[in-house]
Amino acid sequence: MAKSSCQAPKAGIMLTALGLLLIVSLIFYQALENRQLTANLATRTQRLHRVKVMREMFWYNYLQIPKEVRPESGEVSFDQGQVTFFWEESTFKVRVLCEERAYLYQYPNFTEEHQEKSEGEIP
Repeated sequence: MAKSSCQAPKAGIMLTALGLLLIVSLIFYQALENRQLTANLATRTQRLHRVKVMREMFWYNYLQIPKEVRPESGEVSFDQGQVTFFWEESTFKVRVLCEERAYLYQYPNFTEEHQEKSEGEIP
């Protein structure tokens, strides 16, 4: 018996369709992943800007207080989070809490001109 010539093209068409479906799925997955990464980056960037604004507002208000009556530790609340400041040994530390994340800024040998020595997110 001779093989039917109708069956051979169907397998090729099906494999081509599956290959095309795989390629389209991979492209869709990459686009979705890129969108998620972009959204995460935008959220982190916005949060970091809010943290920096809170820190600068704290410094502006803190340095306006006369040196003789400045508190050595305390807490300042903002709409977006809170700032906690304290002395630890000879380092002045400012901890900014925003959206359940804490950022710690350290100022060793604190003077009027605050210089950032070390900063970053607390793990």
